Amino acid sequence: MSPQKLEMDNLQSEKSFDGLNTYSQTKLAMMVLMYEFAQREKDMTINVCYPGQASTNMTRSVTPEMLPRAMRWMFPVFKLMVREDGGKSAAKASRSSIYLASSPTVEGVTGKYFDTNCKEAAWSPAVMEADVRSAVWEFVEQTIF
Repeated sequence: MSPQKLEMDNLQSEKSFDGLNTYSQTKLAMMVLMYEFAQREKDMTINVCYPGQASTNMTRSVTPEMLPRAMRWMFPVFKLMVREDGGKSAAKASRSSIYLASSPTVEGVTGKYFDTNCKEAAWSPAVMEADVRSAVWEFVEQTIF
């Protein structure tokens, strides 16, 4: 569940915190920031990958309250999807990260988004909005410096 729009007025969850939605917002904000960074810094290789879902300590600790209200009735199904698998799904999810870190195929490739199959994929439309990228970049500069 990936948000289509970045909540610019709630970047630090100062107005609301809604479990998985907030998590998705932070991932989208990181994607926006990395794409902008790749556009500004041409001497570095900066890409983003989607590792996919995995059974991890984090996913196993999700509670019904973390889900958006409309999805809470699905919680038993969600718990079935994230049951312990001996690390198989986590190992599979790490493939795209390992690929980007080590494959000569992507050497010199920057500013791209890769899916769970290590294939280039389309960025979320929110990432492609120059005004959103600029605002997030400015927010980070003001917050950090």
